[in-house]
Amino acid sequence: MRNNTLITLLFISQLLCAQTEWRQDTVFETKATQVFADHMGNMYLTNEWTITKHTANFEERFVYNNPGLGNITFVNTFNPFNLLLYYQDYNQFVFLDNKLNPNLNAFDPANEGYYDVQLAATFDNNDIWFYNQVTDRLYKWALTEAKEISNTLQIGQLSGSDSRPNYLWATLKNVYLNVPEVGILVFDNFGSYKSTIPIKGLTEFFFSKSTLVFFENGEMEEFNYFTKASKKGKLPEMEYSDVYFAENKLYLLHEGQLKIFTRVQ
Repeated sequence: MRNNTLITLLFISQLLCAQTEWRQDTVFETKATQVFADHMGNMYLTNEWTITKHTANFEERFVYNNPGLGNITFVNTFNPFNLLLYYQDYNQFVFLDNKLNPNLNAFDPANEGYYDVQLAATFDNNDIWFYNQVTDRLYKWALTEAKEISNTLQIGQLSGSDSRPNYLWATLKNVYLNVPEVGILVFDNFGSYKSTIPIKGLTEFFFSKSTLVFFENGEMEEFNYFTKASKKGKLPEMEYSDVYFAENKLYLLHEGQLKIFTRVQ
């Protein structure tokens, strides 16, 4: 389950104060411990080794279980037709289609010589980015060809820090790796280092187009990667055990309930 920390924002930008308003769409009971969502409005709830898909109309549609791999650590939803499930205990990845059926491109890093994969992200049906702690590098792996196609320099060398990366996000153009003591390292899609977004202390973040979204002290902050402008808005509720943001929708999980809100301003 992802944790929330206080975030120190250290960058020079234009600070815009904005009051965000939220409309509550629904609330329902759940035993889930993590919530994820995609850009189509689908929700994915995990509890131990089970993942359940709910439609944008809040209907439960599909379920996937694989207790032999242990608990689901993380779900990457960038591509709803090729969901990435990561099982940290067994260093395994499983890919699911839009009906939560396993795709044929399962990936076992240890079989390929990557023995301590900590983070992963995907953005299409063919490729996956992952961070291997032993070598301290990001790797791009072609699933269909079963081969490595690029990698980065050592992250410690680039960041100048011994702090371990703790979050990874990939898009069609860029790869974003969070190093809490330094900020978010940005790479192009070939693994070349581009820049660092100097926002420290993050445990997770989300992207909406060119805007970086993260949470602190009951507020949502949005940082535009290109203009360097930032704005804040209050969340509808202060307490939650897990949170996800996608396409102007906010998903708050707390004490056996999932509350879904839509941003109206």
